[in-house]
Amino acid sequence: MKLSGKKLKALAQAELVLPRPGEDAGIRLVVQAFPLGAEEEAERLFPSPVPPVKFAQGKRGKVLRDPATKEVVKVRDLEDPDFRAASRLANRRQMMFLITEGLKADPALEWETPTADREKDAGAWADNVFAECSAAGLSTGDLGMILDKIRELGNLTGQAVDDAVEDFLSEGSAV
Repeated sequence: MKLSGKKLKALAQAELVLPRPGEDAGIRLVVQAFPLGAEEEAERLFPSPVPPVKFAQGKRGKVLRDPATKEVVKVRDLEDPDFRAASRLANRRQMMFLITEGLKADPALEWETPTADREKDAGAWADNVFAECSAAGLSTGDLGMILDKIRELGNLTGQAVDDAVEDFLSEGSAV
């Protein structure tokens, strides 16, 4: 693509410094915006779970029925512990994928987890990347800073992105 005869450059990039107490330089990373389609690829690799369905209950615990059809009313059970655990895991795996996409621009950064493993077993790959980040001493706040910078570079705004980042950061896992 060209604009005024000049070829448009690659994705926006910037340096990000993760501060470390007592270290002058901190951890310096080159971060880039997500490429188009990265979010869809994350969802393809790590599909969001579907909540189970339960019967709606009234104040006294009685099963509710639709007044018009007399059918039992069903609702999604967003509080189901298995669903919540599966959601947290899918969110974490999606975010690990997106973080690796955003850090592709850094020529000095080397992942020990091979990218080729992603197509073989995406879940194991993302879990290994997560473990690698943890072993490197990255915190949940560090990952949040990386995601914030990626979003800023990609001009990403909107409730869906905010919700995804909030879900990831609120899961309470120590990285």
